Amino acid sequence: MEILIATHPHADHIGGLPAVFEAYNVETVVDSGVSHMSQTYQRYWSAVQAEGCDYQKAAGQSWTFGNCQFEVLGPTTTYQNLNDNSVVARLTSLGGAFLFTGDALG
Repeated sequence: MEILIATHPHADHIGGLPAVFEAYNVETVVDSGVSHMSQTYQRYWSAVQAEGCDYQKAAGQSWTFGNCQFEVLGPTTTYQNLNDNSVVARLTSLGGAFLFTGDALG
């Protein structure tokens, strides 16, 4: 399963994603659900729509890949600061866990 996580709508986090859609068959896109008026966001959103994939707002999704579990933990509310709207996720495997916070401050 090809899952793309777009943490938040700043250019340094989504600017290269249209090229990812061109290179891969993305099945699912998860983002914070927070849009932006920038041209970079508009290109990203157009690429999501053109891909024809399953779009999901971050809301507690969980996937299991072999011995690994990937869980979307947040955001659980909408913040004014785009960084704080970053998708937060945890990857757990037999050897430990990793927390991915985008640019969320806490």
